[in-house]
Amino acid sequence: MKRYSPLLLLILLLAPLALYAQENVSLAHIEVALWPDFDDPSTLVLATGTMPDGADLPIEITFPLPEGYNRLVVARVTDDGRMIDDLETLETSNSVTFSSPEPRFRIEYYVPYTADDNQREIEFIWGSSVLNADAFQVTVQRPAPAAELTINPAAVGEVVGQDTGLTEYLLSEQPMPAGESYRVMVNYEVNSRLLSVDLINDQNLPTIDNTDGAEAGNVGETAVSPTEKSDTLILTLGIIGAVLIAIAATWYIATHYANHQAVSKPKPHQSKKKRKSVKQFCHECGSSMDSGAKFCASCGTAKK
Repeated sequence: MKRYSPLLLLILLLAPLALYAQENVSLAHIEVALWPDFDDPSTLVLATGTMPDGADLPIEITFPLPEGYNRLVVARVTDDGRMIDDLETLETSNSVTFSSPEPRFRIEYYVPYTADDNQREIEFIWGSSVLNADAFQVTVQRPAPAAELTINPAAVGEVVGQDTGLTEYLLSEQPMPAGESYRVMVNYEVNSRLLSVDLINDQNLPTIDNTDGAEAGNVGETAVSPTEKSDTLILTLGIIGAVLIAIAATWYIATHYANHQAVSKPKPHQSKKKRKSVKQFCHECGSSMDSGAKFCASCGTAKK
């Protein structure tokens, strides 16, 4: 039987602990926003992570992902709030690993929900064995066509999204140590197949009947950005201008063609002047003579 030195045994025992310490990353804050039926008939998940002050960057992070996720985007968030998705990532079926050179990062992806006729059910489960968060919070956006919505655990507050004008429900903020899980259930009913962006971008939003008979109001003017309004106005003016040009061109062609088709004045008829024939007589005998005759046919006297 081999015998190991006490030092070697100590190294073997501490190696797993050292590996664990290297893989675990502590974040100051993780915020997960759930946007169901926003621009796709599924749930858009937006997760924003913030490093602690004075963190030694870059930091390698392994972020958990749910089963069935798709259209993953990983971006770093600059100091001025710009999101740039130029990071190299390593994806698996349940996580993505990347190195963040910024103290903030954003992860976005879509995940299917359960649909039964007009009923929608969302189950979001958070769990990471390597990420610690001093503060962890989930927010749920109310879809624009939703008639009823319930959240478990219950929301503790609500705000209006600055970019969308839609109500966002805040769940309680809490620490989230590595190895712990967190579950959110969202149920709602829709009376329309439209998505939130369809109603946000529509200036004449249809009202949606709730089950209690009340009506949901319009999303509001804040839902459409000034840029979108400007683009719509330019497009409308362009279409009106093109129609006016087409009308003017049609009128010009029609009137020009009509003028050229007018009946032309007949040319004046130049009648041929009839040459008057003048009779001549013989100066000797008085008989009539043809104008071209040189001698009188009666007496033979030469014509003068």
